[in-house]
Amino acid sequence: MFGKPSDKVGKQAKAAQRPFRAMDDLSLLSDREIATLLGEIEQADATIAILGMDEELRDRFFHAMPAADRDRIRKEWKAMKSVDPAKAAATRDRVLAIANRLSPSK
Repeated sequence: MFGKPSDKVGKQAKAAQRPFRAMDDLSLLSDREIATLLGEIEQADATIAILGMDEELRDRFFHAMPAADRDRIRKEWKAMKSVDPAKAAATRDRVLAIANRLSPSK
């Protein structure tokens, strides 16, 4: 479960005060919380969700996973021609719902 944010980023304290509504909000998570989230989401959802992240957040997610998973995701990206916007939105909603479920209740 997510605990108190422990990263240097001062904004992370806000993560416990509100729900995650956008993928950018996941930048408020600690590295440990990102690893926990990755353990809860489906691999296919991780592939699509990480593709839509800004570079800094994507790097943090990649850092939290084994090299083999990073390589698999990058290989899948190369094979993708495009992602259906409705599928991307549904993936985002599932990932955010899991992040909110893992957050401490207020």
